Amino acid sequence: MKYFGAKAAWAVAALAVAALLALTIVPARGMTASPWLKPDTQFLSGNSKTNCAYPDNSRAALATLETATGTTFNCVLLYNDAATTWAGWTNVWWANPPSSNTDWLGWKRAVPGRRIIITQSMVPKDAPSDWRVLGAAGDYNLYATQLATNLVHEGLGDSVIRLGAEANANVDPSNDLGTDPSQYQDWARYWANIARSMNSVAGADFLFDWTVNQHVQPIPLDEWYPGDSAVNIVGIDAYDSGIGPSGLTPAQRWQKLSNESDGLNAVAAFAQRHHKPLSIPEWGLAPRSQGGAGDDPTYVAGLASIIRDHDVIYNSIFYNPRVSAVIPLTDAPRSLATYRQDIDPTPLLLTTDQGAVTGLNATGTVSVMPPIPALNKPIVGMAAAPYEAGYWQVASDGGVFSFGDAPFYGSTGNIELNKPIVGMAADPGGGGYWLVASDGGVFSFGDAPFYGSQVPGAAVSMLAAPAGAGYWIVESDGSVQSFGGAWAVAQAPPAVVGGTLP
Repeated sequence: MKYFGAKAAWAVAALAVAALLALTIVPARGMTASPWLKPDTQFLSGNSKTNCAYPDNSRAALATLETATGTTFNCVLLYNDAATTWAGWTNVWWANPPSSNTDWLGWKRAVPGRRIIITQSMVPKDAPSDWRVLGAAGDYNLYATQLATNLVHEGLGDSVIRLGAEANANVDPSNDLGTDPSQYQDWARYWANIARSMNSVAGADFLFDWTVNQHVQPIPLDEWYPGDSAVNIVGIDAYDSGIGPSGLTPAQRWQKLSNESDGLNAVAAFAQRHHKPLSIPEWGLAPRSQGGAGDDPTYVAGLASIIRDHDVIYNSIFYNPRVSAVIPLTDAPRSLATYRQDIDPTPLLLTTDQGAVTGLNATGTVSVMPPIPALNKPIVGMAAAPYEAGYWQVASDGGVFSFGDAPFYGSTGNIELNKPIVGMAADPGGGGYWLVASDGGVFSFGDAPFYGSQVPGAAVSMLAAPAGAGYWIVESDGSVQSFGGAWAVAQAPPAVVGGTLP
């Protein structure tokens, strides 16, 4: 998780301007930075641009990746594609995990809204060779219904089902598309039968992802597409591999990769034509021995551009240090930096006076929260919780609203104020927050220390000093007053629009 409070190199003058904007540009009323989007927004929904990961089936590996990327992943991709019998096919292996490190049901239950993407084979390994014909005829519908029943019972009825992924590669007999158009058609009919059978189960709310393997075998997409009524998501697995020759520049490699006949641009266009969101369920760096370029930030930046410019429901990085064909992102510092900058930047959260929150980052805009119902007074500010997944909003009467895991430490909602509240700041040390009124009066809550108050002019906002050593109060003329251990700030001209803390 990115600890906002611990690294709050926020712009003093920029926040002064943000506060002024709150007074002059309707409806914006406040801003903060937080990696967290409330689960009510539905991870994996529409154009949510959710960042997911395949963590080698290991919660410890996921924690390592989270630390490296500064990301809290609320979506993981797991594989249930190695079953040898129908009994195994209808029961995901993590329903009975061999250890706490693979307890993905526990991981999912720990945070509301978390989702699992299930890569599911078309049939188990012992299925007969004519399984496409039998499946198209409906002979296996009962197994699909049983799989869905089990998943709903286990609390996985909201999963994404990545069914028969990479069938066009023709390397897995339990998924293979086949070699002629009649087999393609049977495969697609069977795929649709599974989707319909699973979603017919009470409590099922599955999303079905039809995933293409990039630049492997350019079978026309229309020839094996199961149909709009069965498919919810159009996906493409797009590794930085198999490009060659080695003399290509990074930009040329990206152009070749993305412009293959069944590459990223083609599949994105197909998804758009069918009014489906795009997914990139598997992506990763590859060594030169696999036709890759090693640490390739141009590839990561290219993926970010696809995510930014299209309706992308999710992307999932393949993270498995034990697989030699894929370079772990943690071993590629330039690509890791690009991921943190372009694919998962810390979003700005903006609030309106009615409490509606929007998230902004380099890959797009996400609606986070609808307006708060029945407000007594308008929202005037917000702050991210330093060590929790959540944020606070404050109204002009001092009423504080907590979201996510941000604890409620109190408010002035029941106090008769001399002047209205105009802003708030979180104690970077955790455990509390401050509210500031337009006369400079400061109210401390939780463990946030009180360092003093009162300013010569009209206060419009406040900012916590790093490490919780004090705070600044910003006035309407651009003056900044320092309290506690916050260093003294020279008066800024009213027209200033930027500036950073050292």
